[in-house]
Amino acid sequence: MSIQEEKGKTLWSEIKKGNKIALSTLYNDHFQTLYEYGYRIYHDKELVEDCIQELFIRLWSKRESIQIRGSIKSYLLVSIRNAIFNEVKKSEKFFPISQEEVQLNFKVDYTVDSEFFKDHLQDDQITKLLEGFNKLTGRQKEMLYLKFFEGMSQEEVADIMGITVKASYKLSARALANLKDLMGISAPLLLSILEYWKRV
Repeated sequence: MSIQEEKGKTLWSEIKKGNKIALSTLYNDHFQTLYEYGYRIYHDKELVEDCIQELFIRLWSKRESIQIRGSIKSYLLVSIRNAIFNEVKKSEKFFPISQEEVQLNFKVDYTVDSEFFKDHLQDDQITKLLEGFNKLTGRQKEMLYLKFFEGMSQEEVADIMGITVKASYKLSARALANLKDLMGISAPLLLSILEYWKRV
């Protein structure tokens, strides 16, 4: 178990005991991750921020009944994804849209208040990576983002995206193959690049 996962479990244990400072710490630790992921799903800053606020209000009010079996980060990502889709459904009730349509807008770039690429903006590989990445389908982009940019396990990615583990492996393999072709590089080189960013 990573240090982050261990800290998350400790904080959740304290939250269940009624520790508001632990809730605040959990919020501060994960706000940026939730915001960046949420904003990439749906480009509405206010809606995403409201969903994050509601998520933590729910965590506090339902803390005694909520059961978190995996990592707290995985639970929060699942929750924010579902919350955003539910809010979009409400706001688009006169013009119904599906999750697939929302996911078409999923994008990774330099513009979501992220420090992710801060020290590498001149790197040609990053330019090629992002150009290729954003030509993938929405589901493929989300898959690789969660797996490599957020460092989630294949099982966690499947849980977050609401698909089976088997389907997640197929989607991951297809996304990597497409990205490799779009970047014009070998599979081993692509994996080494993505594994590097997983460690940033």
